[in-house]
Amino acid sequence: MRDRHRARSALTKRQWLTGIMGAPAAGGMLAACAPFGQAGGDTTPPASKPTGTITFWHNWAARADMLQQLVLDPFMREYPDLVVEPTTFAAAGGREKITAAVLAGTPPDCLHLQRDQYPQLLPSKAVVPLDKYLARDKLDPKIFIEADVKARTVNGQIYALPSLSGTGGLSLYWNKEHFRQAGLDPNKPPQTWSELETYAARLTVGQGEAIQRLGIDHVLSRGTVAGDYGRFAAWLYANDGNLVSADGRKVAFDLKEGSDTLNWMIQVGRRQGGADSLLQITGRAAFFQGKMAMFPEQDLLPSLARIDANAKDMDWMVAPLPINDRNPKAKLRIPTTGGHGYSVMTAAKNPEGAWQLTNWLTASDAQCNFMTREQGRIAPLKRCSTDPEAQKRPEFQVFSKIQGNVVALPFFPDITWQQRIQQHFQDAVLGKVSPDAALRTAAQEAQNALDESWRQWQV
Repeated sequence: MRDRHRARSALTKRQWLTGIMGAPAAGGMLAACAPFGQAGGDTTPPASKPTGTITFWHNWAARADMLQQLVLDPFMREYPDLVVEPTTFAAAGGREKITAAVLAGTPPDCLHLQRDQYPQLLPSKAVVPLDKYLARDKLDPKIFIEADVKARTVNGQIYALPSLSGTGGLSLYWNKEHFRQAGLDPNKPPQTWSELETYAARLTVGQGEAIQRLGIDHVLSRGTVAGDYGRFAAWLYANDGNLVSADGRKVAFDLKEGSDTLNWMIQVGRRQGGADSLLQITGRAAFFQGKMAMFPEQDLLPSLARIDANAKDMDWMVAPLPINDRNPKAKLRIPTTGGHGYSVMTAAKNPEGAWQLTNWLTASDAQCNFMTREQGRIAPLKRCSTDPEAQKRPEFQVFSKIQGNVVALPFFPDITWQQRIQQHFQDAVLGKVSPDAALRTAAQEAQNALDESWRQWQV
């Protein structure tokens, strides 16, 4: 049975790639409305037993085999009348070609929808709102972490069920041996900005060109992925700040909370030797190699550390990000713009099968097996966090306790500006520009991007 599934998948992939290479490039948001302008997309068929083939495009290229074994193969055993034909984004030429194919009217049945694809695919009516499926099959969205559903809701409609949780936003990892060497309690991480600033200075060994160990890389390693809100935003939300206004139309990070956040980040950098030190030692690899004592990172770090030759013997631990103790309103808040999720396409040839697969991917034990048991990460499905094996891991106990601290950012169409403005904050921390100039320039660029995206948004 499994060989049959894979043979059919390979054939479909070749045929599909042949067609997509000739597909036109995705145009602007207004042009994108044409292919599906007349497609309803709001009529949910009555429940029926799904049969046949489900084409499924996903972005789990590095974990494709794991996805097949833990999710897709069990699905086909549970539903023997269905065959899933998966294709990774990488094999298909990346997100641009995926988006172009959907807009050209040749979508899959089920799509691993990425947040930066919303501006093209939602106005085109290419994605089916899932609310009627949820109501018809009595699938309560409350089984998922609230912020993860809210972040995939636009104009009151849910367009994807979550495949990744915002709980995986940045937490603070530290090397316990480095704490011991610096005379710090290895079991007591910094809980406030004041403590982190002091810890970072004590844990830094050497300065400038002579630096051997950095206390913390608190600014330079994020903001490299489209829609990634970066480290500035993570610290901003720990200071009761916001990236945008409640309606998602106005920049808000240039207010006092943003200024205080950036100035504190600059001070932490200075306490560790300034730009020379920060530029020399940065990123996940440096933490694994023992060149850095503390590192803010997502919940994927433990699974990576266990297979990294430099980190597998490291004595490390994780805690929530420290908050600004100088601001009485500050509390732990983990911002999310809503990562990827699974969706049903309007022009799907097998919409019922696509919905059944979406349901399986997100609301069944497959979600727990794939995200929690195998990767050690928080799944959007709440009950996965109670898994006894996962709870044996100290880091997972931390992650599962901060689910309620995740906040969904208000919806705004274009999220790519969040990546672009990170450079201004980095330049300020490195002393290239003043914090006021960095905030002013970043706010102007972000506001221009917001205004333009809202002008073109038609959903």
